[in-house]
Amino acid sequence: MKIEGKVATIIFRNEKNSWTVMLLKVGKDYVTAVGEIEDIEVDDEIELEGVEDTHKVYGTQFKFSTYKKVLPKTNAALIQYIADNIHGIGKKTARNIIEEFGDETVNVIRFNPDRLASIKGLNDEKIENLYTFFNDEWEKWNTIEYLSKFSISAIVANKIYQALGKDTITIVKENPYSLLSFVKALDFNTVDEIGMNMGVSLYNEDRLDNGVIYAINKITDFGHTCVEKENLLNYSASLLKVGINDVLESVNRLCDMEKLFIQEIDKEDFIFRSSYYLAEENIAKSIAKHLKKKIKNRKYEREIEKVSKKNSLVLSDEQKEVIKNSLNSGFSVITGGPGTR
Repeated sequence: MKIEGKVATIIFRNEKNSWTVMLLKVGKDYVTAVGEIEDIEVDDEIELEGVEDTHKVYGTQFKFSTYKKVLPKTNAALIQYIADNIHGIGKKTARNIIEEFGDETVNVIRFNPDRLASIKGLNDEKIENLYTFFNDEWEKWNTIEYLSKFSISAIVANKIYQALGKDTITIVKENPYSLLSFVKALDFNTVDEIGMNMGVSLYNEDRLDNGVIYAINKITDFGHTCVEKENLLNYSASLLKVGINDVLESVNRLCDMEKLFIQEIDKEDFIFRSSYYLAEENIAKSIAKHLKKKIKNRKYEREIEKVSKKNSLVLSDEQKEVIKNSLNSGFSVITGGPGTR
């Protein structure tokens, strides 16, 4: 069910999760609408899709799952819309534009902005601002509407658009799984639903490769820098709903592209994300380089006492020994319990 109207009042908005309760004017009636929504203010024209529901305390509500902003349909609303959103253009200039072009105003702004030069109060910069704003808004909400067909919320769709811009729809059509590289908050199953709706095969290489990368990212998000090969194969196969051999082919392909790295540790193969593998490799090289440095052995007692006195520090003999050892070594590892310093 779809309803369209103007935001009359925002009753409540949770800034953390965008949950909003608002009063929407639909024709001559007012409807209480509830759901997750962003970038919406009082007097905005919006279209909501959802269901009518009866709350035991608050009565009849319209619970929406998706929404989109629509351009104002009256001259007065369009004048206000332009004045509110375009820096340097007030109601007087906005009224001049609409009086000149009438129902064609939006099309003139979007497709023939040169015609705006005849309007008193506009210069090249303001015309460019008008053109950019209206086209960006159209692209944004067109993209959000397109993604909503795949059960992606407007808020997530907005994040995707912020990452990819006006090329979003083209990128999604060419390879929906590439979304996982651009928007970290996306779940694989959400993107997979888009792929399945577009007829992508379970064994599509882009699907398999992005699924394996997603899987190892998920595992290593908990503090690990690598994962046992067998564990990654099993988890990925379950996620992708394919066989172990299909995942193994994908892993080998990703290793060839240096997106993954395999290293044998204690006679067992471990798989690394490229960023973690290269980071550990650089750390190891740096350690090896420091260990080769010849450092002249010194006692440092005077320096330690001087710094301790200046900073009002009282160090134990053990702490002083640690400081001397670290200063006389090319590389040191100093550890302590939680909360120590």
